[in-house]
Formats: sequence, structure tokens, C-alpha cells
Amino acid sequence: LYNLLSKHPQMTEANPKTKEYCFGNISVLNYLKGFKKAAIQNDLLLINGCIDLRANSMFNLLLRQPKSVYLFMVRDIAELEWAKYNFWCNGFLDSDCDMKGFHWTILGKHSRSPKDFHQKILQKFKGGALIPHQNSVQNYFTSKINSTDINLTVLSSEMLKHKIEKFWSMLTFETKKQTMVTLRWHPHLEELKTKVINSSNQ
Repeated sequence: LYNLLSKHPQMTEANPKTKEYCFGNISVLNYLKGFKKAAIQNDLLLINGCIDLRANSMFNLLLRQPKSVYLFMVRDIAELEWAKYNFWCNGFLDSDCDMKGFHWTILGKHSRSPKDFHQKILQKFKGGALIPHQNSVQNYFTSKINSTDINLTVLSSEMLKHKIEKFWSMLTFETKKQTMVTLRWHPHLEELKTKVINSSNQ
């Protein structure tokens, strides 16, 4: 979604070097300096992929409620958990994983299968955040939404494939409401209908 929005003629990346440009371990002045200056010169909307709700809340407070649209993407929880299991190396499953951080799985090195995933769920295998259990999934999205006072626009990733017109309609409505900017139709929006991400071992 970030890559798609950043290609819109009325938008650009907030910071050209990183997708998740979060306010954190640098001074306020340096953080503000990191924003893409071309956006101001050309009157473009800035797209930031920061997923840290606390950092966004701090920035929101710092700038006294800037004109922003906060998108919170959700997806089918079973597909999300299956994707996490396949995508990330897990220190509880793989002996060569660094427990201090997340690392991608390597094809041919880390074994993954639907049967193994299913059995580990039934066995209540202690696989950290990468093996789901009842408590971890029943409030997965709502707990995050309820943890912040930011006005979130909740969208489903499945909409990008099956209801792309509705997705864009919701986004343009919120953008107009929050920023007074009227978004034109995205020239590459139809491309998403043929894309499938993190849905299998491939």
C-alpha cells in the first residue's frame, strides 16, 4: 500500500531513505529536517509507513493535530498468521535464528509446511509471537486500535483485491475530510488486483 500510494501523482514519500519514518531517537529538529522538501515545493501529500502508534501519537501531539489521514490496514487473521510463520525466522523453531531480532526465513534452509503449522497450533507450541493461539488472535486488531487516541481509518487489505473501488472511495473521502485535498483516481490501482502477497511458501 505504501509503495502504491507513493506513486500517486499527488503524493510522495515523507523520507526518501526509509519507509517507516517514525519519531523516536532523534531530536525534533532533525526529525522535521528529514521530511522530503520536494513535497512542500510541489504541494504534495507526504506518505509515511510508520507503524508505531505511540510514535505517531507523539508526533500528532507535537504538531498539534496536523492535517493527516491515519490508515490502519487489517487482513484475514488466518492469512496473516500463516504469512508470519512463513516469512520470519523463529528462534523457537530454527536453531540458527538470532533471538534479539527478526530475520527472514531462507528457502531451503528453514522448513515450513501447512501440516507443521497446523500441528504446532493444536499442540499450543510456544513459538513466541509467530505461532498463534486463542488469546493472541481474538483481539489482535481491536487491541491495537483501542490503544491509541488517534483517529484511525480502518481498511481491509482484501479490499485492495476484491473491492478496490470502495477502498479508493473511502481513502478519498477521508483525505478530503482531513486535509481538504481532492485525490484523483490512482493510475496504477488496477494492478493490485493481480498481486498476491505472502499467501504461500513462495
